[in-house]
Amino acid sequence: MKDLLVRLLAHERKTLEHAVFQRISIKLSEYYKLNRIEQMAYLVEMLEKDTSSALKQGINRFETLLDAVGLSGKVPEDTSRAIFELQQVRNVIAHRNGRCDKRLRSQCPWLRLKLGQKVEIRARQLAVYHTAASDYALEVLYRVGDRYNCDLRATKKTAPPPT
Repeated sequence: MKDLLVRLLAHERKTLEHAVFQRISIKLSEYYKLNRIEQMAYLVEMLEKDTSSALKQGINRFETLLDAVGLSGKVPEDTSRAIFELQQVRNVIAHRNGRCDKRLRSQCPWLRLKLGQKVEIRARQLAVYHTAASDYALEVLYRVGDRYNCDLRATKKTAPPPT
């Protein structure tokens, strides 16, 4: 997501005029040493700090950043929930040796896990996470297309009649 924002800022400098960017403090001595793409990455990093997006959960983490550049939008509840769950499960795998902790249990009670239980991701659950991440990525892509008046959504085309 951050790479998308970096490229958008590099391509659309007027986006930097949004109020959220006016609040960002930067170290000029560091900023001027960077090339254009690195400067935009630096600004995205500062934006992330200013909006505390890294502390947010699920898609709110991304939507906060997207909102700053006018690309936020609605996300289906099932997609949002699956991404939230994926984030929580990932955190337990990465930081708790794959064992259910109080936080996972309270954040995702529908998983019906017991404290200390090994968290296993089965094929069905992996497919749900994959679909949610893909759907969300497509949704963001569609928003970018809409920004440039380019409908990227698939349209049904009828196949030519057989000859």
